[in-house]
Amino acid sequence: MSNIITVSTQAELLNALSSCGGGDTILLKAGNYGDLSLIDKPKFDLNFSSTVTIAAADPNAPPTVTKLDLRGAENLAFDNILFDYTYQEGQQLWTKPFSVSSSQNISFTGCTFD
Repeated sequence: MSNIITVSTQAELLNALSSCGGGDTILLKAGNYGDLSLIDKPKFDLNFSSTVTIAAADPNAPPTVTKLDLRGAENLAFDNILFDYTYQEGQQLWTKPFSVSSSQNISFTGCTFD
């Protein structure tokens, strides 16, 4: 049976990801979830047997993520999330604010990358 988990902070999101299973949905309330570093580790398994969806609780008020580093994940979907990076004076031109690597079956639907 799939679970729906609603969160409103980055800490709650990370806790939900560490305890959810394939088929679950995590709904993000409007707000800024900051820089997300989602790296598969022994204590934080991001390899799901089926898709886990991270979605806006209200698509008309999308949550914001300022940076994303996703590594070693499998079966993860992002839906109606605003990925909004702001260049900071002095940053290198080759800065990658949004990165997905060593991952499989990752999708972005209805998301905006700004």
